[in-house]
Amino acid sequence: MKTTLIILFFLSVHLTLRKFPSLQSILSIQHFESIETTSTVEYIEYKSPLSPVDFNITRYTPGDCIGDNIQFQLQTLNFSQHTQEEIDAKRYEWQEFAKYELDLMPTFHQASEQQQKSFQRPMQGRGIVSYVNSQTSIDFLTVTIRVLRKSGSKLPIEVYAFANEISLYQQDRIFKLSTPEATVKFFEVDDRRNYLPMSRDLTKKNNWHIKIAAIINCGFEEVLALDSDSVPMKNPGFLFDIPEYVRDGTIFWPDYWKTHSLNPIWRWLDMQCIDEFEQESCAMVINKSRSWRALMLMWFWNRNSESRTFITTYLHGDKDQFRFSWRATNTSYHMVQNWLSSAGFLLSDSKTFCGVTAIQYHPSDSHRDEPLFAHINFMKYNIFDSQYFNFENPMVSVIKKYKFENQVGWEHPEGKVSGTKLSFGHMRKHMWTTRAFFTSRKQNGILYNCVDFMEFVGTPTELVPIDIDFASDLMKKFEMRYEWGL
Repeated sequence: MKTTLIILFFLSVHLTLRKFPSLQSILSIQHFESIETTSTVEYIEYKSPLSPVDFNITRYTPGDCIGDNIQFQLQTLNFSQHTQEEIDAKRYEWQEFAKYELDLMPTFHQASEQQQKSFQRPMQGRGIVSYVNSQTSIDFLTVTIRVLRKSGSKLPIEVYAFANEISLYQQDRIFKLSTPEATVKFFEVDDRRNYLPMSRDLTKKNNWHIKIAAIINCGFEEVLALDSDSVPMKNPGFLFDIPEYVRDGTIFWPDYWKTHSLNPIWRWLDMQCIDEFEQESCAMVINKSRSWRALMLMWFWNRNSESRTFITTYLHGDKDQFRFSWRATNTSYHMVQNWLSSAGFLLSDSKTFCGVTAIQYHPSDSHRDEPLFAHINFMKYNIFDSQYFNFENPMVSVIKKYKFENQVGWEHPEGKVSGTKLSFGHMRKHMWTTRAFFTSRKQNGILYNCVDFMEFVGTPTELVPIDIDFASDLMKKFEMRYEWGL
């Protein structure tokens, strides 16, 4: 009997491999080299067994994935938490979903109709989506919405949270920002009337998948997704009409860092390492109808706690899942080619810089120097000295950035494909010496958490005054509350 069961088991494996030839490639270890030790597996750069996909993302051409990615990573990761076989099995799950189930799911328009029936809220028009989970995030969001409205934006806003995370008093703070001509509404992502409700993971502090759920279920077809601390520096409504968005249907912005070239995420994605900066998902412009398959794959990646735990082992939250899902589904997007800067203040010596805000720029080359969003993420990690800062000396007063070479008449160098431009072309010549880093600065007994840029020969930095009206207005919107840190 035992012998018969063994024979039947190997026969079933053989038939399965014949039915799914791709599984043979996925399970084969001949395409992935490793150096095994007694307790861990030391990964080297993954070489995909599949031929490169002809992505419809030809606006830039990444170069070879060099070892420099090691120097640009956001954090040091333990790459041996899963075996190669476990990573292959996880990859097989999403590839099978993409191959056999993704196209069987309702289309965007069918999903909109379903939500209209269940929630009287179809997915149509343009709007802004944001997400909150605490008193601090609501403090930030109220600032963001006030600045938005002052800029002239009347786009409707939907704010999302998980059930029972936001009190009625906190919801009321959001509702008070709504007007008949510029509405602000509150929803819960786990509401069963949503097309794809998603629940909070009670075992984890960070529930990044709220962003994915909010974008999928919001009542808009075209979405400007903003973190609560991503403050627009001008009316962002124009983003839906610029050529880059009209052409590609999605706009992403870069981050300071790169994904480690040895990160097992490349094996899980079945992609060779890409030499490009990571994505900062605090601001995104997404046409859901054109990106629906990519959004559905992201939903699959985050469908349960086990799947979310795996992917966030090797990626920092949600931020790079977007660009990778768009690539995996061959969905076009425009990655902004203007690298971000850091904004903050100078200490009393007028020389030492402390960056507390990431500045993201206009997506178009013709407006490359125009700051567009101030991601004030590091402000929540600091308690500011009310004796030092005031409306004339705000805590966001200068921008530090790398200088462009040959600023007059300067253009991005040509890419490998005719008619394209290199991503971050102004950085690429001296890319290996470009570093953003975390640091601490002390003044008057207060220790500030900061971001700064290193300066090397060939990569000089410069300080540029920020718009004083914006900086002062930002402080006014916080009502001079310096001590609202974590």
